[in-house]
Parts: sequence; structure tokens; C-alpha cells
Amino acid sequence: MHELRLTDDAYSDRMKTAHILSHSLQLLANVMLYLCAAMVGVMSYYMADRKYRTAFLEARQSLEVKLTLEEQSTQQVSGTHTHTHTRMQTQTYKL
Repeated sequence: MHELRLTDDAYSDRMKTAHILSHSLQLLANVMLYLCAAMVGVMSYYMADRKYRTAFLEARQSLEVKLTLEEQSTQQVSGTHTHTHTRMQTQTYKL
């Protein structure tokens, strides 16, 4: 009976150890899953941020080109009016 008691204690100790090991492995798996999910979230955030920054820079560049073209167009129109006005004054003085 005494030997059986030692065997039961050893079995009980092995079961406790296996139970602790099982919980430890489950905890490790949960931590790994959390870290992977966090990493995917960070990567997704940075990819979206880069996409938004690129879109903003393209829109800004487009507006700069538009403003430059409008400014050049305005300068050409005002230059044409000034040239026409000067020609008209010259013709008037000749008369």
C-alpha cells in the first residue's frame, strides 16, 4: 500500500506539472497571437498613412501646377492688354 501511495503522489505531481506546462504553452500562444495582431495593426496603419501622404502630396502638386498656369495666363492676358493699349496710344498721337 505504501508503494501505491508513492506512485499516486508521483502521478499527481506529473499531472500538476503537465497542467502547468499546458497553461504556460497556452499563455505563450496567446502572447504570440497578440503580438502578431499588434504588428499587423501597426503595419496597416503605416501603409494607410503613407497612402494618405502620397495622395496629399499629389493633390498639393496638382494645385501648385494649376496656380502656376493661372498666374502665367493672367500675366499673358495683362501683357497683351498693355501692349494693345500702348499701340492704341501711339496711333492716337500720330493722328
